[in-house]
Parts: sequence; structure tokens; C-alpha cells
Amino acid sequence: MRTCPQCHTEKALGEFRPDLRRKQGVSSYCIPCERAYNAAYRKAKPEKQVNAWQKREDNGKARDSQ
Repeated sequence: MRTCPQCHTEKALGEFRPDLRRKQGVSSYCIPCERAYNAAYRKAKPEKQVNAWQKREDNGKARDSQ
């Protein structure tokens, strides 16, 4: 069992994403809280999302042309 610092709910370890860098092997935030955070971040900073997609697309085109 682990407590999510965002929603303060104690949940099973299966409700957290795997993260081998952490002591318990799972992320600090539960999956629903992590999704909500990521959605809010993408909504607040849409230009960063577009830049990330452009970089991936440009890298793919560079690989294809080689």
C-alpha cells in the first residue's frame, strides 16, 4: 500500500506507474492523479506539446531520408 501525495488516498501499488528509480519501484502519484496533472499541463502549455510533436516528426523524416 502507498499513499498518493496529491489525493491523500492509500492505494495498492498496482495503482501507481512503475518507476525503477524509486525505492518502492513505483511513481509517487497514482495513475489518475498523474493523468490529471499531465492533462492540466498540456492544456496550460500547448506550445510545448506542439514542439514535442514537431521534434518527433522531424526526427522521423531525418531517419527516413538516410
